[in-house]
Amino acid sequence: MQGYQLIIPTEINYSQLEIHIQNGAKFRIYSYTISLFFTITLKRLSPAILILDNEGNAYQKKYNNLTRCFGWWGIPWGPIHSIKSIRTNKSGGLDVTADILLNLDEEAWNKRLVELRKVTQLFIKPSKAEYKAFVKSFSEGLDNLNVDLYIGLYLNVEGE
Repeated sequence: MQGYQLIIPTEINYSQLEIHIQNGAKFRIYSYTISLFFTITLKRLSPAILILDNEGNAYQKKYNNLTRCFGWWGIPWGPIHSIKSIRTNKSGGLDVTADILLNLDEEAWNKRLVELRKVTQLFIKPSKAEYKAFVKSFSEGLDNLNVDLYIGLYLNVEGE
């Protein structure tokens, strides 16, 4: 399994991490979108960044600017994924602190690379639009069923 890159300020060592987490530090990932040749749209996630205090705004701006410059050009998914990426980042990115801490040890800290072997949240409730898309795609089997739909999370970390 390939690891997931961590961006951590150099002045913090592994033994200080717990104190920073108790003081509000979070591991966050930010979304960005890149479109190539007007037909290919790639939605990607940043490395997990340890955010102290309010420094997350700089990363939010960085990934939103990347999306604004390169995300819109793919038809039809470029604008759609660009808007989703910018919304995700404006809400502070994705908080992955619990999952990183669950898998982090001193060796991974020193390498700045963590393997996500365990996760804290595997299933989530889909949005209304996602729910409609799933029901439509499985319409033959779900016509008369009254079921709760859950989506399993998949975080593709290869190549990051």
